[in-house]
Amino acid sequence: MHPTLNFVLIEGQKDTRRDSGRDYGTISYAEIVQMAKAPLALEKSKAHAFIPSAYSGPDARSHAVQREVGQFHALVLDVDDGIVTLDELDQAIVSVLGECQRIIYSTSSATAENPKWRVIVPVQKPMSGSDYGWLQQALFEGLDAHGICCDYALARAGQLSNLPNVPPERRDANGTPFFYDFRVSQADVLE
Repeated sequence: MHPTLNFVLIEGQKDTRRDSGRDYGTISYAEIVQMAKAPLALEKSKAHAFIPSAYSGPDARSHAVQREVGQFHALVLDVDDGIVTLDELDQAIVSVLGECQRIIYSTSSATAENPKWRVIVPVQKPMSGSDYGWLQQALFEGLDAHGICCDYALARAGQLSNLPNVPPERRDANGTPFFYDFRVSQADVLE
């Protein structure tokens, strides 16, 4: 696991700090692994998200700022279209990137009949904000060749990616999600 990997943490839709002068918090890759195993139970407006960049200044949600100064430590995917199983997605990622460390988890709106996924693939060497977009697009195109349709919005440098969360209304009376699935691969970090 990447020992120093931290990302910008956004704590809900209203967490904007551009005019406050306060930096955003961060979340480590290891913390996201634990969150994948036990997803948060927050309502959608309070759900946590992240930007896979180390730059967490007050203007960290700006696409332009992240393109200019961001250092990206992961590739991220949002797979909401089509019926794609966890195994199919995992196999496609390995086909495109090779065996590498990754987290795959279902989204808060996923169901067994309509699975939707988020993926985080940490990288050994950080990508500049100016390189991040085209590298993301290359990954999306590679997965598209395997029938996996990704949301191209995640090629934008300041785009948020939701963290593992199953809101209370998608859980039973005991707090167990009606549907949630995940996979964590502890392979080597992508170089």
